[in-house]
Amino acid sequence: MAKSGTQPARVTLRQLCNLALPAPVLLPSLLPAVRALVPSAHAAFFYCDATGNMVNMYAERMLPPEAMTRYYERHYRHDSHAFSRAFLRLAAAGDPVSFRTISAEEKRSDYYREVLSALGAGRCACDVRRRAGGGQWS
Repeated sequence: MAKSGTQPARVTLRQLCNLALPAPVLLPSLLPAVRALVPSAHAAFFYCDATGNMVNMYAERMLPPEAMTRYYERHYRHDSHAFSRAFLRLAAAGDPVSFRTISAEEKRSDYYREVLSALGAGRCACDVRRRAGGGQWS
């Protein structure tokens, strides 16, 4: 049984999802409603193509422009944490929902210092959704 405090968030989520609004209109309201059920510092939504490359995104909080540039130059395709590889691994998993805590080893990496810690990310929750009819994932 759901906690009574989560009931308004669940109702809001159902209402938002039944509006059939395009994602760019829906996400600014949807992500805070999700965070009412799954507490977090912020949330982001990534649109990916079939190869796992990010083609668009919506984030409640972004890195500063110079840090975003550094992310794409140093980390987006880097072997140890390439975005597409990580996304395809999540998409292939049996359960579309996953949770993980950033390890002590990861916390010593440039990626953590330059990206994840700047966003206040110590844990990550991912939910992979496929567009009806295939094609892009999110």
